[in-house]
Amino acid sequence: MAVPISEVPFFNGMSGEDLSEIMLVTRALAFSAGQQVFKEDDEPDGMYVVLSGVFRVYVLGRGSGAAPKKVLASLKQGAHVGEFGLIDGQPRSAALECEAAGQLLFLPAPAFVKVVSARPGVAKTVTENLCRTVANQKGMIYKTEELKQRIRNAQIPPTFDNMKAMCKMLRVNNYTIARS
Repeated sequence: MAVPISEVPFFNGMSGEDLSEIMLVTRALAFSAGQQVFKEDDEPDGMYVVLSGVFRVYVLGRGSGAAPKKVLASLKQGAHVGEFGLIDGQPRSAALECEAAGQLLFLPAPAFVKVVSARPGVAKTVTENLCRTVANQKGMIYKTEELKQRIRNAQIPPTFDNMKAMCKMLRVNNYTIARS
């Protein structure tokens, strides 16, 4: 992979040992142009990192006169998708299809849970990276000012429940943006 996994935002800041443990449970998957990776509302199976090619994230149009697809992002090498489902187990909030033939690095959800449980550094880094992602969202609504400051300062305990809560915040915010 031309982009080291350590530079993928979801994994940014992890130790070499933690990254090695994650790499042991991943596998590369090849896709051809036009091939569907997953659909909106599918059950999550894991997270994907673009190794090569181009992949399109989209939602289906709603209501009369809506475009059939609303493209949310075009993902290239080093980009990742599916991290929310990896953590919270909620159905896919968007679809992913291959735009230009390529490969994805796949991290299965059950394997990720095992790595997080066995390696506290992974949980800490993922929580810190989620805090950064939440803090950088435009229009994010926080329950309290104290929570806003704790997230901005990455002072959230690294538990699955806290990771799930931040994923929920991001899902709500992303849904609002995608459907507007």
